[in-house]
Amino acid sequence: MRCDALIDTGFDGELVLPSDLLDRLAWPHRGRRTAILGDGSRTSFSTYRGNVMWHGGVRAVHVLEGVNDAIVGMRLLVGTRVTMEIVADGAVFVDVLIQE
Repeated sequence: MRCDALIDTGFDGELVLPSDLLDRLAWPHRGRRTAILGDGSRTSFSTYRGNVMWHGGVRAVHVLEGVNDAIVGMRLLVGTRVTMEIVADGAVFVDVLIQE
């Protein structure tokens, strides 16, 4: 299953997925985690553990349950180069720099 995602450079985790997508994936629930948001407020998220295809391989990820958008955080992007086309509907490229 593929999905579009936003890149959030202020998010130090790996991945946020909306609850409807997590329901379809049926990944195991691991508990709850409190996080500090960009505005300084604290909120609690359900956490999950799952596997994603990442640069041709399977990678285990910690996932927070969100509401609307899938969000890629900086921990998932470690070891990559992100290039963006800064135009309307521009593409974003994520290239591997370091193989895990």
